[in-house]
Amino acid sequence: MIHVLPIQQNSLFPILGIFTILDKSISLFLSYYFTKKRPFKIFKIEKINRQTTNKNALI
Repeated sequence: MIHVLPIQQNSLFPILGIFTILDKSISLFLSYYFTKKRPFKIFKIEKINRQTTNKNALI
């Protein structure tokens, strides 16, 4: 039997924020490690990909 403890709604957001930052840091490091591109170029590519995804979602 699994017991679930009640958690305040806002208590998880800081934890999720830390994981999001770590995830982005790790993906940035791996992108740099495999492509040897500078971080600002990787961010530019990710921004373009995000914009394209958003446009495709609207269609």
